[in-house]
Amino acid sequence: MKDNTILGLFLFLLILIMGLLYQNIYLNHDNDNSVKDGRKFNDLDILKIAKNGIPVKFNYDISDLKVNKWKDEDYWINELKIEEIKNVGRSKNKYFTYFKDERPLGTIESIKNIKDKYHTESIPKMKMKDFFNELNTKNTDIIDSGNYYYYYAEHISKISTLLEEDMEEIYPLFIVNENDNLLYKPKMLLWMGSKNAVTRLHYDWNYNFHLVIKGSKRFMFLPPDEFNNVYIFPHLHPYNTKSQLFIDHHQYWNTSKDHYDLEYHDLDHMIDRKYKNYKKSKFIEIVVNEGQILYIPPLYLHHVESLENSISIAMWSLCYETDLMNKVIETGLPFHKSWSKQQTIFSTIIYINELITNVHFLETIHYSNTKIIKDLLARYEPLYDEHPELRPNPIYIKNDSASNIENEDSRLICPNDRDIFIKPEVIQLVEYFRNHINQELIPLFQPIPVERRNIWLMDLIEVILYNTIDLHITSMLTCIIEIYDNVLQNQY
Repeated sequence: MKDNTILGLFLFLLILIMGLLYQNIYLNHDNDNSVKDGRKFNDLDILKIAKNGIPVKFNYDISDLKVNKWKDEDYWINELKIEEIKNVGRSKNKYFTYFKDERPLGTIESIKNIKDKYHTESIPKMKMKDFFNELNTKNTDIIDSGNYYYYYAEHISKISTLLEEDMEEIYPLFIVNENDNLLYKPKMLLWMGSKNAVTRLHYDWNYNFHLVIKGSKRFMFLPPDEFNNVYIFPHLHPYNTKSQLFIDHHQYWNTSKDHYDLEYHDLDHMIDRKYKNYKKSKFIEIVVNEGQILYIPPLYLHHVESLENSISIAMWSLCYETDLMNKVIETGLPFHKSWSKQQTIFSTIIYINELITNVHFLETIHYSNTKIIKDLLARYEPLYDEHPELRPNPIYIKNDSASNIENEDSRLICPNDRDIFIKPEVIQLVEYFRNHINQELIPLFQPIPVERRNIWLMDLIEVILYNTIDLHITSMLTCIIEIYDNVLQNQY
């Protein structure tokens, strides 16, 4: 009897402890936009959420945490003693867009000019109290009111070590650790913004757990397989990772039960002329309120709108596939320095064909090599009117020196010109490239989810073309399409 009493007491205590653990360890999952019930706050389950590859929202009580003090403006000014902040974004049209000068296409004159047209103004220094005053006193409900929208984004390590200490209660829970031998802090990016401020449709390369500390935000999502519907800027463009379209929730989206359909009659006429695929887009809306965390997967497109003056923190962990693609680029091209310009161009076409073919061999659903190149060209085509320098120029792809070309204006790489390498050399070249790709690149592509593989592949092709022919990307792409349609698809 005594043993049974002890056993019963033991079981009671065990159940009590498990209940307490459940209450403290499991996420209080919000039913709105939920995918599955509670998830554990540990590295293994956070990794599972990340691997699911879909946005998920959780409730997260911050009332007893240090970050709860971030809501109070006095905390920033008097306790943290932050007198001024640097590089504050300011815009009159509510859209915040950042121009990356270092991108290769940023050297083109007409593309430089759009920086003045769309680029967010950056205030080098601004007093903290003035920033809060602008957020609190200026009406940003009407775009044409003449008032500015403000947006401040900075890594907390650059603001105050005290902010990092405040985050120590949270960030270890949201490290996406894909390598058991590597444990590191995620990057923690602070966001402060005006009501109605918008970050245009874009994607990131990291795992992102986004905690709203104050206010609320609306996220409009599209999965990676909708990339071709929203016309992402070329990878080499200063606005890479962003959609070419400025979209506004109230003007362009019409709510339905489980997704957003575009309301066609409200779209500008250029949508029909330039961006026809955009009408196929089906957005998913998730509103994130104070004390909620939203998981944003890598390469998941999202448009973000502050519904109130807001403060939030993004916890970014390095995405394994980003690291893999960096290694792909570091691998370099197996080209000989002694090749002529013409031979290099020809070899590039062969190499890209083999790359696409072998990457797609990993998949059950195959796409034609021509389709991939056409999808890549579609990133450039809507830009031709504003940036005529990007238009294909057949004169560039011509022979200036090879003796076997009689017509000076003939394009170098066309079906009749393939004898710049004699046939045995071409066969040897194809085999050489195929072995290189299968040994060096395919192991790096293989772990990447199928729905994201083509995105990385198109980015890589842009980099390859830039490294071999500089900025004449569209000339080469149109030439490649012609070759693939007429020759390569039937030859190997």
